[in-house]
Amino acid sequence: MNQVLDMAQGNHQAMSDFYQTYGQSVFRIAWRMSGDSSMAEDITQEVFVKIWQKAHSYNAEKGTVASWVKSITANACIDKLRKKSELSNQHQTVDALLSESLSPEATAINENYSHYVQTALMSLPERQRLAITLNIYCDASNAEAGAIMSVSEQAVESLLARARRSLSDLFERKQLTGLR
Repeated sequence: MNQVLDMAQGNHQAMSDFYQTYGQSVFRIAWRMSGDSSMAEDITQEVFVKIWQKAHSYNAEKGTVASWVKSITANACIDKLRKKSELSNQHQTVDALLSESLSPEATAINENYSHYVQTALMSLPERQRLAITLNIYCDASNAEAGAIMSVSEQAVESLLARARRSLSDLFERKQLTGLR
């Protein structure tokens, strides 16, 4: 909290320290939401510019600093993905992505299924993807995820249930097609 107050007063060292504390977390959320490391880097940069510009608006009564950062990150991801969607209407379906032949290098890299998990996450509607990202990858409780997403805890539970069903169905289809 002191870092945020110091940033609001223009302290560049506080911003540097703040980035050291939250930079990886912001990048992970951005990468899980976008599926693209380059876009995640852009989002991360945008998030920290917004944090620097809005440090004066942080209100501890509305939540923790970590929740505030995650909320700014989530909104930046959604904005960026919407802009990307508007610019490009040429999206591959998940089935097409999963059915593509993988090169030997890609096969080796993806032995742990991280590629399939990321592809599956990208197939989810953005609200479901955000709920899963916050809940699983950021260890946010349903209540904290709800606060970040500006929805009720029950809405988060519903989003998570739908996302898990979709992911389960997708992985069942993947196994049936013999992709491993």
